Amino acid sequence: MSVWRFKPLHLEILRVLELKGGLVKDKDLYETVRRTYDISFSQFLKTLLTLEIQGLIIVRQLKENVRIIELTPLGRRMQI
Repeated sequence: MSVWRFKPLHLEILRVLELKGGLVKDKDLYETVRRTYDISFSQFLKTLLTLEIQGLIIVRQLKENVRIIELTPLGRRMQI
């Protein structure tokens, strides 16, 4: 059974980043988004990669398996 989303996943990720001050660990962001969207961690990472390619976020590797996600100025302007 598929789930219809009222808001695209990438917009929800940008919204959550804005609410959390524009800087958050990937696992924290994933857990927050997962409350609303039934997605796998790999699907979440693919969406982050798409947002990074578009210049909306920056993903930095802090330690092994720990990433910091930062909202760019362009990403802040994308908020609806």
